[in-house]
Amino acid sequence: MLKIANSKIGLTKRLQDAARTMFDGNEKTEEFSLIGSQLDAYNYILDSILKNDKNNEKTVVVVKGGPGTGKSVIAMRLIAGLAKTGNFNNIFYSTRSVSLIKGYTDILKEVSYANGDDCNAIDLLKKNIKIKPHYSDECKGESWIDALVVDEAHRIEKSSNDQNERNKRNQTHLSQIMNMIYSSRVSVFFIDDFQSVKSIEIGCSENIKKAAQSYYDNIIAENEAYLNGGKGAYHGGIPTVKKDLKRTEINYQKVLASGDDKKINDIEKKLRSLKGELEFAMEWISDATPSRVKVNYMEFELVDQFRCNGSNNYVDWIERVLYNTPRTQNVKFDNTKYEFEVFDSPTAMYKRVREKDDFGRFADEMLAKGFSYEDVLKAAKNKEFKQSARLLAGWCWPWKQDKLEENGDLLHEISITEEDKSVFSIPWETLAGGRKPTGVYKKMYAPNPEVWLHDINGINQAGCIHSAQGWEVDYVGVIIAGDIKYDAKRDCLCCNENVQNKDRNVPKKGVDRDRIIKNIYRVLMTRGKKGCFVYACDPQVREYLKRLLEQ
Repeated sequence: MLKIANSKIGLTKRLQDAARTMFDGNEKTEEFSLIGSQLDAYNYILDSILKNDKNNEKTVVVVKGGPGTGKSVIAMRLIAGLAKTGNFNNIFYSTRSVSLIKGYTDILKEVSYANGDDCNAIDLLKKNIKIKPHYSDECKGESWIDALVVDEAHRIEKSSNDQNERNKRNQTHLSQIMNMIYSSRVSVFFIDDFQSVKSIEIGCSENIKKAAQSYYDNIIAENEAYLNGGKGAYHGGIPTVKKDLKRTEINYQKVLASGDDKKINDIEKKLRSLKGELEFAMEWISDATPSRVKVNYMEFELVDQFRCNGSNNYVDWIERVLYNTPRTQNVKFDNTKYEFEVFDSPTAMYKRVREKDDFGRFADEMLAKGFSYEDVLKAAKNKEFKQSARLLAGWCWPWKQDKLEENGDLLHEISITEEDKSVFSIPWETLAGGRKPTGVYKKMYAPNPEVWLHDINGINQAGCIHSAQGWEVDYVGVIIAGDIKYDAKRDCLCCNENVQNKDRNVPKKGVDRDRIIKNIYRVLMTRGKKGCFVYACDPQVREYLKRLLEQ
């Protein structure tokens, strides 16, 4: 493994602010995109990609790094750099993160990566589930992608199939990791093994390494499992499909006799889906049989981090707080490098978060003088807000937004009773399918979770792991919900199985639940470039954090 760690550490420019400059060809702006060891890694990987022009070889690169080490910066710069060379037919930036895709789409619209009307930068963005052999008739088969850059690779899932996909030619029986390696001549995976936050996520560096080093054997094994219904087969394989088809055909006759048009329509759709899968099954297997190519595997580790004021100490200390690993169990927090504070009141913490956000502070000052929120937004159009802060929370409160507060406000689903019996409450990010606020609250919130973090009105809402992962702001306030508790016997934190996380992707019990919940809070508590403020619902957790701060 190559460790890249030589340059002086400093803050990265916010990636969303720098993304446009990566494609505009202005060399004077490019030094803001990468700093120090990030640039070393970028040049090394780009050179490796450019040298691998052989059709009978594949290259798999894994880039490991913790929060703020520059993974997303390098990933976006790689795509921009490769696009500018003009030497590749198909290059893509891929991620599971909907908020990243949405954010980059908004930022890169109308940005060209080369001369020509068909060179829009947003065409280089793909969701992970779109990377597979049968994505389209024009682009199918082995190595149809010249270079694939996978950001947030720890969010790679077991399957690449969209269950709502009507065209079965776009489905695949291969695992998502194998789809990516199979479909690409060069694939680069940027990964943090501690950021997996769903039980369906299989993207860890060890899994990718095994997939690359046993490429041919792995695909043959997945083909056979699918055909014969072996262990790990996609939804049971062909034998299961045949059983489902036979059962559905029998039920179809009963449904026809009922005369219920809706039920008839639904079962006919299911029949078409199952018949389509059988019809194309052998074609899938034939197309997915790989050639015996050489697979070059490279692994990098980024050890310098640029987010938390360049403080490796803070990231190590957070890992001590959450995991208490042998490597970090004696780490002491250095408060000269990063701003961190534990609050006994969520109201007080949120007040500090708003004070750290330029727009939040500006809005509060105007509202205190009697101006309306509409006046605030009008005045904000002529101002630039450079510093941002956001409130984040563990997802242990309902997030339905199926109704409004009596005054027309978004439902304040996060609700915490303070020690003085007062109640702190705040709404989650605005759900696309939820109720929309009315009256004076109509323009007070970000329109959806995908833009919540970089919309100025997002300061009025709390975000969860799915809208925060992959992004960064200057300061974060984190509400540690009841799904984390203090274990006095072991003197450490652990998951609380009596308080369920509302995310259906978090296991209800077991070792995976503890790991995933801790990973969620590690992500949330490392989103801030300059500082993090914490309120824990469990007072024992607060006291534990304070004690570790003082040691």
